[in-house]
Amino acid sequence: MTTDLPPARRQPRQADILHVAVVGGSISGCAVAAALQNRGHDVTVFERTTTDRRDQGSAIVTPATVLSQLETAGLIGGDLPRCPADAIQYKTRGVDGSVRPLGEVALPLAAFEWTDLFQTLRDRVPTDRYRAGHHVIGVDDVAASRPSLRFADGGTAGPYDLVVFADGYRSIGRPLVSSAPQPSYSGYVFWRGLVDTDTLSDVDIAGTVTRVLYADGHAVFYQVPRDHGKERQTMWGCYRPVLPEELPGLLTDVAGTTHAGSTPRGMVRPDVHARFLGELEERLPARYVKVLRSTVETSVQAIFSQRVDRYVNGRLCVLGDAASNFPPYAGNGVLKAVSNAVTLSMSLAATDVVETMDVALAGWSQQQLTADASFAALADVNGRRLVSDVPSFDDGDVAAVTTWLHELHPGLPATVNFHS
Repeated sequence: MTTDLPPARRQPRQADILHVAVVGGSISGCAVAAALQNRGHDVTVFERTTTDRRDQGSAIVTPATVLSQLETAGLIGGDLPRCPADAIQYKTRGVDGSVRPLGEVALPLAAFEWTDLFQTLRDRVPTDRYRAGHHVIGVDDVAASRPSLRFADGGTAGPYDLVVFADGYRSIGRPLVSSAPQPSYSGYVFWRGLVDTDTLSDVDIAGTVTRVLYADGHAVFYQVPRDHGKERQTMWGCYRPVLPEELPGLLTDVAGTTHAGSTPRGMVRPDVHARFLGELEERLPARYVKVLRSTVETSVQAIFSQRVDRYVNGRLCVLGDAASNFPPYAGNGVLKAVSNAVTLSMSLAATDVVETMDVALAGWSQQQLTADASFAALADVNGRRLVSDVPSFDDGDVAAVTTWLHELHPGLPATVNFHS
C-alpha cells in the first residue's frame, strides 16, 4: 500500500526529471523555479541584471486565501511578514473637503512588501542555480524538442527540455510563443508612495484597504509591514490619466533617464510630483492629501495591458507579465504570476512527464487562457467603475451607491454607510 505525497512534495522518477531554463529572475522567475524544484526538476534561472532587486518593488495586497495557497504549495512560509485586513472601505470627498463614507465590503485580505515576497522566493532557489548577469537575447532551435539559449556575450546554454520566459511585460519570449501584439498603454499611470504610519494621526486605515473615489480615478491606502514585520508603514497609490505623448517625459527621472514603464521610487522629478499632488489636492479629502504631502519618495508606474493567444509554443512557454497582464484593479499581477508558476508545476506532475509534457503544456496553456478571460472581464468592469467612469454620487442617491457597491463586489457581504 502506498501513500501519495502532497502535490508540492511529489518527487518524480529519474526518467521524469526535466531540465528547465527560466529566463528572468524576479518574483515570477523565482516562483516557477521554486515550484518546479519542489517537484524534483532541474532548474536554472538566468537573470540579466546584477543589481540588488530588494528595492525594486513596493507593496502588494491580496485575498488572504491566496497566501494560504502559496503556503500549501511550499513557496512561502507562515513567517512572511504581512498586515491583515478584513474589509475594503469606499470613501469620497465631501463638498467641504471632508471624508464622505460610501460603504464597505467584507473580504479577508493581506498586505505585504514586494521585497519580502521576492526574498522569500529567491531564498528557495539555490545560489548556484541563479545566474545573475546572464542576458538572454534569443533561442536556438525554437521548433526543436530541446531548445538552447543565446546570451548577449556570445555564449550559449542548453539544450533544455523546457524554457520558461518570466522576463516581464517586454519579454523576448512572447513573440516566440504568441502572435498577440505588444502591450498597449491604458492611458493611466499609478503614482504611489510609502510613508511612516505613526506620522498619520488623521488617517486610520488599520485593518482595512481604503479606496477613495474621485472623478477620473481613485486612490488606495493600506498598511504594510516594515523591518520584517516589527513596524508598519502606509502604502498609497493614485490613478492619474496621462496622454500617450506625455508619457516619455513623465517617465524621465531626476537623472535624465527615460524609463520604459515605470520611474523607480525616489527618482520621480519634482515637477512630476508637484503636478500629481496639485491635481489630487482638488480630488481627495484633506486628511488624505496630508498623507501624500508626508511622502518624500514616490514612484510612477504606467499601466499597460496585454493578452496572449497562447502560453506555450513547443517547448517554450511564458508566464507572469511575459504573458498576459492586466491593470492592478483587476487583481495583483504578482500573484497572477505565482499562480501561473504553481499551475505549471502541477501540470507537469504527471507520470512519465518527459513523454507526455506536450499534452500537459497544452492543457496548462488553455487553463491560463480561461483564467485570462475572467481577468479581462474583471478589468473591464473595474476599469469603468473605479477609473474611467467613476460616479460622483453628488445627488445623494443611496440606492445608486448600493447598486454600484454590489455590482463591484458581487456575492460579497456589503454595507452601505452613505447618507443623502
